[in-house]
Amino acid sequence: MVEKKPVIENKMVNSFIAILYAVIVLSLFLQVSEELALRYFNAYERFMTGTGEISSADFVIVSIHATIFDQVILMLIFSYGLFLTIRDSLTPKKIGIILTAFFSVILFQACRTLFINWGNIAEEYKILAEENSISYFVRMVLEVYVLHIVLGIIGVLASYFCFMREENRKSWFNIITIISVVQIINKCVEVFKRMNSEKFYVENNSLATLYEAELNARVIIEGAVLSIAIYALIAYQAHVLYRKRKLAMVLSNAQAQSAVA
Repeated sequence: MVEKKPVIENKMVNSFIAILYAVIVLSLFLQVSEELALRYFNAYERFMTGTGEISSADFVIVSIHATIFDQVILMLIFSYGLFLTIRDSLTPKKIGIILTAFFSVILFQACRTLFINWGNIAEEYKILAEENSISYFVRMVLEVYVLHIVLGIIGVLASYFCFMREENRKSWFNIITIISVVQIINKCVEVFKRMNSEKFYVENNSLATLYEAELNARVIIEGAVLSIAIYALIAYQAHVLYRKRKLAMVLSNAQAQSAVA
């Protein structure tokens, strides 16, 4: 019955979960809409090519298309979760499908980014090697690429075994929780760095404008809310399912002992 019923059966909590799913879907929809608008304005080709930040217009277009594709896939994934939550039919197996698909997208993003930037990584290694800054290079590669690839692989495996294989080993649920906590902390650190960077830019650049500051602040906050909402939702659903399965096992054992007696 645990596997056939929704993971969360409390109506009030279920409404909160539905709100979380709605926030995630809305945030993704806004990001996709903003990227499509910028693409329509030809903003990247106009303002970023030839500045040293982006080497060619083709690279910009490919990167933007890839980002939009990822966001659309994630929006569809969490829209499915929102639909099931509203219908009160979000079973463990369906959550497993959603989370496996989500971590697969994260893994694909990390691998694609590593592949696209391989030439730049090799070039940066040569520069830092000459400056005896190999430790910084290794830390950068671990934080930007390896960490996300490893977390993506572990997330896919943990989601499958926790939710779809009906295994109640505490280790898998602990892994899901650890991944969620690590990603939340990682996002908070990233937000802190980006906020400080934006503050430095605003205070020290005479060309900075209030409009730019507002846009950058919105992008930073939207990204933080989206990421934290996703991983908080994942950790909570895993915690609730583990407790339900454990309780079901205790009740089943008690009934079996009662029958024998």
